[in-house]
Amino acid sequence: MKFKVLARHRNWVVGATITELVSEDGALRRFVATIRGFRNWPILVCPSVDACSWMPLVQGHVISLRDRIDANDDSVFNQSPELGPHNLEAAKAHAIC
Repeated sequence: MKFKVLARHRNWVVGATITELVSEDGALRRFVATIRGFRNWPILVCPSVDACSWMPLVQGHVISLRDRIDANDDSVFNQSPELGPHNLEAAKAHAIC
């Protein structure tokens, strides 16, 4: 499945650019981030119909990753950065509401 760039959000999180992509059929949205120069962190794939409800969670998760990078936590590079059950609570804690 191919995705095309819908938007690049440079003002959502300081030190990061979140790229929002949409599938060719418009059914899915994908969020990837460039954080402190580290590119293509997969953040989330969700249905397009509820993509707006995920934006605060995406922002919170990117903030969490950025803070770990800034704290020199090397384990961030060895874990799956995509939102899932293993890191959903941490993203909710940083969510922008």
